[in-house]
Amino acid sequence: MRIAHISDIHINASCTHLSSMKLASGINLYHTERLARFRKAVAEAVAQRAHVIVLSGDIFDKNRPSPQEYDDVASILDSVPTDIDILAIAGNHDEHGHKGSPLLPFIGRERHIVVAVNHPVSYRKDEAIFLLAPWGTDLRAAAYTGIQASPYIVISHVAVREAERYFRELDAEQGGIDLQDLINLQATAVLLGHYHGQTLLTPTIAYAGSLEVIHDFSEQDQPKGWLLYDIDQTRTPPVIIHQQHVEGPTFRTMSVLDFLDTDLSQLEDVYLRLTGTLDLQHRPLLQSLLRKVPTAGYKLDITLTGTNTHVETLHGKTPQALLQEYLAKKQQSDIHALLSLDEQISQQVAQQ
Repeated sequence: MRIAHISDIHINASCTHLSSMKLASGINLYHTERLARFRKAVAEAVAQRAHVIVLSGDIFDKNRPSPQEYDDVASILDSVPTDIDILAIAGNHDEHGHKGSPLLPFIGRERHIVVAVNHPVSYRKDEAIFLLAPWGTDLRAAAYTGIQASPYIVISHVAVREAERYFRELDAEQGGIDLQDLINLQATAVLLGHYHGQTLLTPTIAYAGSLEVIHDFSEQDQPKGWLLYDIDQTRTPPVIIHQQHVEGPTFRTMSVLDFLDTDLSQLEDVYLRLTGTLDLQHRPLLQSLLRKVPTAGYKLDITLTGTNTHVETLHGKTPQALLQEYLAKKQQSDIHALLSLDEQISQQVAQQ
């Protein structure tokens, strides 16, 4: 049995890269690019003769998608032949809330589309048993144990705590599950969503990786894409027969001082992050270079040091005249008394 594993598509017509949309004739190109990657992945899975397409959460980026976003996703799912099953679960972005889940309209849409939203769902295809465990499922309580006769595949959207060595973006996330708990399920395969980098935690436990090529700089250098498994009727580990990577932009982090001396042409189409400290007197130069640099986007994580000093050059005026002008500007009421005091102090200093 061939299983295509796709995850974390994050469909959102208002999606941004570094807080900016990419508009052309009123259309957000970042959204259309996500749709194109999703459509291409599904088409390739069909071409690779997959028997099942697994969507392990976060199909949508928000809990209440627009009608257009629904139509966009539905058109892709409807393109799949009915002899290929689609097994989808809710992730933390499209989980079931007080207003429902964005995946609810797909329940019962087609016979070959199976959706788990707010509770686990079991599904059998031929001799294989699938457990669809949406976001929030306690796998230790919901999972089957002791299944030996058939391939047993668990689909989950969850943070695996030991996976932090691969993924820095979720270091502080609460909850999740221990890797050993997943191993204890004794599943033929555990197909995971949530982390956005394509990673094999064990020969049987894997994150497919997001189709979204940029999230933030914490995902720098993470491979993105989807996986295609071949699972036989025994309990042997699955074989990955197709490991598709999605090409994305280049991320680069550099110190702000290095940036001031860099050839800007080398940063074309790069997502750039500047770090370090910069003296305030160099801020105009930095602002000028940022207007010229041909990056795809940039993020500033810098600290400005020093103080602004207003320097005024004056010629042909005595200290007494300067003090008088200064006090007049400050609208000081006792100007004459202060000037007299200043003159007395000056005389005493001269006598010493």
